[in-house]
Amino acid sequence: MELEEGMLRKVGLSVTVVLVFIAAFVGIGLQFSNDGLSPTGGLALVAGVVLFILSFAAVGLLLND
Repeated sequence: MELEEGMLRKVGLSVTVVLVFIAAFVGIGLQFSNDGLSPTGGLALVAGVVLFILSFAAVGLLLND
C-alpha cells in the first residue's frame, strides 16, 4: 500500500499533536496532584483540552487540500 503525496506529513503532524496532548496531560497530572487533582489542576486540564482542540483545528486548516 502506497501513501498519497503529502499523506505522511499529515499523519506526522497529527501524531505529533496527539503526543504533545498526552505529554501535557501527564505533566499537568504530575504537577497538580496532591492526593487527587487540585482545582487549579482541573483548570489546567480544561485549558489543555481547549488548546488541543484549537491546535487540531489549526492543523486541519494548515493541511486542508
